Amino acid sequence: MDNRLYFSATQRNRDCIGDVLSTIIKKGSILEIGSGSGEHGVVFQKRFPEIIWQTSDPEIVHRESISSWIEYEDLTKKMPQPLEIDVEKIP
Repeated sequence: MDNRLYFSATQRNRDCIGDVLSTIIKKGSILEIGSGSGEHGVVFQKRFPEIIWQTSDPEIVHRESISSWIEYEDLTKKMPQPLEIDVEKIP
């Protein structure tokens, strides 16, 4: 089932954000808090294949979108499924 969400801001800012990240990302893992639709996550996973981009979001509809984006972009063997993290509920 295709549960992908589209946020227009992603189209406008993904290249600029990616350019800044390219100056600091070398290797390892990234944890993205509040990943929303997942569009940034899959774009950056593809742009930086030497890292593991771990998404997260407290909203189930967002996690479903992220999972759909991961599948749509054929990243299921590289990119982990989103985590349920809500920083407002961490003691």
